[in-house]
Amino acid sequence: MSDSRWKDGLSDLGWRIASGPGSTVIYITAAMLIAVVSSAKTGIPAYVLVAMAVVLVLFVDPPQKIRKFRQQQCRRLDGLRSRSAKRHGPARGPRAKPQ
Repeated sequence: MSDSRWKDGLSDLGWRIASGPGSTVIYITAAMLIAVVSSAKTGIPAYVLVAMAVVLVLFVDPPQKIRKFRQQQCRRLDGLRSRSAKRHGPARGPRAKPQ
């Protein structure tokens, strides 16, 4: 397996974990930990901050935002690849695939 294919596979795995259906639990857990730490520093009761953090995570919906961002990035990259292919023509050289 080539190095770039390995990196692409690892990148895709990261995107799937960040935007998968179970990732909301990860975001809620992180928000709760941040709320508890900030509660210790500010003096605001932890149960208030944790409730606000959970509602905020559910309202923002990070997995959906990440999926939309990834789709935009893929479309942008596909557009760049297609423009580059039109500009440079078919591949030439010893490793070029026959058309």
